[in-house]
Amino acid sequence: MSRKRDHKSGETVEQHAARLKDAVSALEEIAQAGGIASIPDPAAWQREIRDERTLPGRED
Repeated sequence: MSRKRDHKSGETVEQHAARLKDAVSALEEIAQAGGIASIPDPAAWQREIRDERTLPGRED
């Protein structure tokens, strides 16, 4: 019996689920620790790094 594979990564559904679970755990640890200390204001940081681009049809 063959296992289903993701069409992009080639990993099995189980491998994908395990990787996502690990990612969620890592993010939960960061959140429990109070976030990333080097980013005192996450909203300001996001505004600074966001790549603004002109939307198609709105070159004005």
